[in-house]
Amino acid sequence: MGIIDWLADKIQTSTGEKERRELVQIVKDLADEFKEKVSQAIVSLNRKLNEFNQKIIQLNEFRSRHVKKNIEQLYTFLSKYGNCRSYKAYAPEAGKLPAEFPKREMAQINDYITEIDWSKEDVFRDTFWLSPLGMKFKTRSQNLSMRERVNELKLQIEQTIREINAQEFTAELETEICELYLKNVQMISQVITTKIIPEIELVDAFFQAEEIKDSVLGGNQVQKYNFHYNIGVLIGTPYERHYRFIKNAFMFYVISSKIYDTPVLTNLLNHTVSSDDKQQIEEERRVLIEQARVVSGAMSVARGKELL
Repeated sequence: MGIIDWLADKIQTSTGEKERRELVQIVKDLADEFKEKVSQAIVSLNRKLNEFNQKIIQLNEFRSRHVKKNIEQLYTFLSKYGNCRSYKAYAPEAGKLPAEFPKREMAQINDYITEIDWSKEDVFRDTFWLSPLGMKFKTRSQNLSMRERVNELKLQIEQTIREINAQEFTAELETEICELYLKNVQMISQVITTKIIPEIELVDAFFQAEEIKDSVLGGNQVQKYNFHYNIGVLIGTPYERHYRFIKNAFMFYVISSKIYDTPVLTNLLNHTVSSDDKQQIEEERRVLIEQARVVSGAMSVARGKELL
């Protein structure tokens, strides 16, 4: 005799109608309790998922429309002063990241609860095997009592609630990592546009003026020039500050390129983030701030806002 038949026989013969109704009521009460708990947990989870989706929208917009263009612009300027690799060369080898990161699907109560028709005569047998949660119990030895089955059902309820809570925790962590990453790329964009590019334009003008001056002093007529930007010739001269600036601007470019495609984004895409990823993003910010300060210290003119 199978376990389902055993349960049916126990209910219909051994235990009697009264106990059958009591057991059905126990399961029904558990189902109602579970539905209420799941409903509350899903409302809380969806609130966190919505916050994550809003942050993803901001991340996608700024990453693709602003900081990417700023890094490419810096690459164009620095390429005049030496060998400069594209920012794509600093992307992790694990795989190319998408242009936009997808939003998360909202949780639905139907994902966790299967409605039960409690009016059916065989509802207890079916419910006990499938459960009002739609979860199929594994076959157990036939000597387990029906009360133990109810306890197992309670454990399944607790486990499901824990799973929803775990999803909420993950959504919170992903949102926090999104926000930290967004702050990093916003800083990259700010430093490039308000500090580095204006200073590079000044260094460009210096080289152009020097070349025109040398040409005029040499008795040549001013004409269209193909300017040369050999930054190394400034070492040991009164203009060595320009050399230090370009050198540190290049280092900022490398750091920015690596942060733009940080491996943390791959984990974010795969929903496998952890506290280690948060620490890495925070460390990237520390390095970014430090290099931005070094760049500022090498500039001829103070520009942009001071970094925190």
